[in-house]
Amino acid sequence: ERLKRAQQLETIFEPVMMNARRMIGAERCTLFLYDEEKRELWTKIAQGACGNDGQAKIIRLFLDDNALVCHAARTGELLNIMDAK
Repeated sequence: ERLKRAQQLETIFEPVMMNARRMIGAERCTLFLYDEEKRELWTKIAQGACGNDGQAKIIRLFLDDNALVCHAARTGELLNIMDAK
């Protein structure tokens, strides 16, 4: 069941990100999912952040971390960083 869920996520991750990126005119985007059990945000695909082997990295952040994505997840606030570097 877990493997099936992972495969389902694989098929929707990239199209969702590509469409979202196109809709808002962004160069890059990252889609984070929330694991309620672990209180953790994670992403498998971070466009432009692949390792040397071309494989996507897995990024994990605890909801209580001091990161913009964690703040947005905790508060429900939309953050649009116009000139992120």
